[in-house]
Amino acid sequence: MRFRFPFEFALLALAGAAFGQGKYSDFTTKLGYRGLNQLGAYDLLKDLTSRVGARLTGSPEAAKAVTWARSEMERLGFQDVRLLPCMAHHWVRGKVEKCSATDSDGTIQLACCALGGSPATPGGSVTAPVIEVHSVEDCAKLGDQAKGKIIFFNRPFDNSEVNTFAEYGGAVDQRIEGPAAAAKVGAAAVLV
Repeated sequence: MRFRFPFEFALLALAGAAFGQGKYSDFTTKLGYRGLNQLGAYDLLKDLTSRVGARLTGSPEAAKAVTWARSEMERLGFQDVRLLPCMAHHWVRGKVEKCSATDSDGTIQLACCALGGSPATPGGSVTAPVIEVHSVEDCAKLGDQAKGKIIFFNRPFDNSEVNTFAEYGGAVDQRIEGPAAAAKVGAAAVLV
């Protein structure tokens, strides 16, 4: 089989490596191997991430990534490359976040970062007891116990898993659904 557009198949290889299960797994595994080992998928990814950097939706870097992709496709001989307009939400992180934890031994400063789409903290800060949960379902079961508390979702993904996309998929519900689940039971804040 001859591949005419290495860029296209390199990108498919990354997708195939991440999602290659089920009916087409043999094909996507072979495609992933070829893209990763022969067609330069990682080189393209390295170029994108080092030349463009983070690409938060609506950011200047996201626009730069579009220009980069168009240029790469044209360089590789793709025909009819064009950009289509689309609407995208744009979230801007506020001031630098600060977070600390206090117990009977004292206070420690924690590294923290607001997740994309996070609302501003009312009044600028939250001070409340923390309740640790390991799932969105555990949070929902808290009921009135959660009112005014900070819910701490503490279920990391398995770092030993080779398919990090699949493993992240097993833990990402805390990030995506956790804040809404905590709000439903009256929590004051969420840590993931």
